[in-house]
Amino acid sequence: MNKCLMIIGMHRSGTSLISSVLQKAGLFIGDELIGAGEGNTRGHFENIDFNTFQIEAFKFLSIDSDGWDLQSVETLNEEFDKEAAAIIRKNEREEWGWKDPRTTLFLKYWKNKIPEIKYLFLYRDPWDVADSLYRRVSDKKIMVDPTIPFKSWNFYNQEIISMYKEHMEDSILIHTDDVVKDIPGIIEKINNRLGFHLKSDSAKDIFDKSMYKSSDENLFYSYQTALAFPEVIITLNELKALSGKESFQIEKLSKDKISEKAISNFFQGWEDRYVYKQKANNLEKELKWMKETKFWKLRELWQRVKGKKV
Repeated sequence: MNKCLMIIGMHRSGTSLISSVLQKAGLFIGDELIGAGEGNTRGHFENIDFNTFQIEAFKFLSIDSDGWDLQSVETLNEEFDKEAAAIIRKNEREEWGWKDPRTTLFLKYWKNKIPEIKYLFLYRDPWDVADSLYRRVSDKKIMVDPTIPFKSWNFYNQEIISMYKEHMEDSILIHTDDVVKDIPGIIEKINNRLGFHLKSDSAKDIFDKSMYKSSDENLFYSYQTALAFPEVIITLNELKALSGKESFQIEKLSKDKISEKAISNFFQGWEDRYVYKQKANNLEKELKWMKETKFWKLRELWQRVKGKKV
C-alpha cells in the first residue's frame, strides 16, 4: 500500500529544509520542483503540480495567492476535484509526499482526497518567521503591512493544531530547531511512528546549519511580539505543549500599554532595516558595475592627467 506524507508548515518554517532532507532519504516529492529563488538558494522543493493547483484554487476563490488572506479551503467544485485526482494519480508512489506552505490552508480538502495520509507538522517561532519574511523584501502585501507575518503565523498554526489534535496517531509535530539539531532523528521518527522506510544515513550531511538562523538571535523581537500579539504567544505555547517543549515564558503585559500606531511603527522599522540593507547592496553593485565601464576608466584617466586622481 502506498504511503503519503504531507509536509506542513507556515511560510519560512523550514519546510524546504525538511523536504530536501526527505527527498535525499528516499521520499518521492515530485518530478518537477520549483527551483531556487529569493530566500531559498538551494530550491523550494515544492511540487509544481500541487503548487499550481492550490494557487489556481486561491485565484478562483478570490483569495491571495500566497495565502495572506487567512482563509482555508475545505471543498472545491467538480472541475478542481477531477484535477486533484489526476495530480494524485500522477505523483503517488510507494512512499511519496509533497510540500507547499499553502497546503496548510487545504488540510481538510486533501484529507478528503487521501484519507490515509500522514502528516509532518513543522512550526518555527513567530519572530523568526517574520524576520525571514522581512529579509526577502519581496512580498508586496507584507511591505505595506508588516504585521501580516504574525497574523498569518497565528492562523496557519491554529490550522495545524486543529488537524494535529484530530489525527495525532498519523502525525508528527516538531519545532524546526529540533529538526536542525537531529536530522537522522526526525527521519527515524517518521519511519517508526508513521511506517515509512526512509534512509537516515543518506541525508545527514545535506543541510548547512550556518544558513539557519536560531531563535536566540531574535530575543529582543520575541518580547516585542509578546507585547503586540499576545494571542500569538498563546498559540506558540500550545504548539510547544503538544510537541513536548517548554513554554515561552514572559512577564504578563497588557496590550493597552502600547498604541496601535506604536506597534505598527516598530514592525515597520524592523522590516525597513532589511529594505535599506537591500538598497545599500544594490547601490554597491551599481557602483561596481560603473567602475568597470569605459566611461569610468576614461574619467580616471582624465583625473590623472589633471593630477586629481580619485
